[in-house]
Amino acid sequence: MNSWKGWPLERLMYLFAAVAFTVIWCQIYLFHGVMGHFQARPMMVPVIYTPLLVLGALWYVATRADIARSTFMALYSVGIVVGLVGIYFHLDGIHDMPGGYNLHNFAYGPPVLLALTYTALCILGVMIAAWPVKLTAPDFERDYSEKQATRHYRGRTPA
Repeated sequence: MNSWKGWPLERLMYLFAAVAFTVIWCQIYLFHGVMGHFQARPMMVPVIYTPLLVLGALWYVATRADIARSTFMALYSVGIVVGLVGIYFHLDGIHDMPGGYNLHNFAYGPPVLLALTYTALCILGVMIAAWPVKLTAPDFERDYSEKQATRHYRGRTPA
């Protein structure tokens, strides 16, 4: 694989995924570990698995090795499943609350939107890693210089 050339958008997206999952992990730990007191074994899965997503993204930010990409794809693919299972359990938890599915229970019950965000970020990670077109720094510089050369300033070309 080619080495990184500068910091293209793709590399920044992997770094964003690592930071986002760090923040999400803190929230998951607060909800499952502190408030939920691990009432059920499945509650431990995202608390244990999310740091692996962070490490996988950081490893791929640091290197362009094929093994790092494969590991990233595998971790985030499994992360999609973890998120979908979380959505199921959170919806089931809201269903079991008095009144079932109502706005109050969605606001104060298990955070379905957090599990949905977890899933969406994993899908985004897989899409970025699988996307076939990669814009590298030299391509950007070439495109930018072409735009600058053909740019018109108030109807006239720069000298």
